[in-house]
Amino acid sequence: MKRILFLLVVGLAACDPPVIDDSGYGTLGFSHVQTTRTTTTSAGIQSSVQVSGSNLCYSFTNFQVLQLTDRSFNVFAKGQVPTSQSICAQAIYTKDTTLLIPVTQPGSYIVNFMNPLGLFRSDTIQVN
Repeated sequence: MKRILFLLVVGLAACDPPVIDDSGYGTLGFSHVQTTRTTTTSAGIQSSVQVSGSNLCYSFTNFQVLQLTDRSFNVFAKGQVPTSQSICAQAIYTKDTTLLIPVTQPGSYIVNFMNPLGLFRSDTIQVN
């Protein structure tokens, strides 16, 4: 019984080191993105996405959308993870959600979905 308990504890790992407020924010990864290729200004740019974190202490909080030019955006998935010496189950955290970027002008738009280490995917969308 002690050996099984030991293996269970070893199978779990501590999350990031502590910070003052006992929780921190980081960039989660995109694991799937599906964006409408053609849309209208009234509908905006819509994407169905799946975000992921490296363990079950992560939770998705919001998207950070940075406008690079009039028609180009970088999108980051932000998440929260406890940073005290919590025990985090070692399984991939995933969350299915939707991104909506409002647009007011017709034209060709580029949306870059950014993972922590760089570009995951770039989509070109025609807005009528």
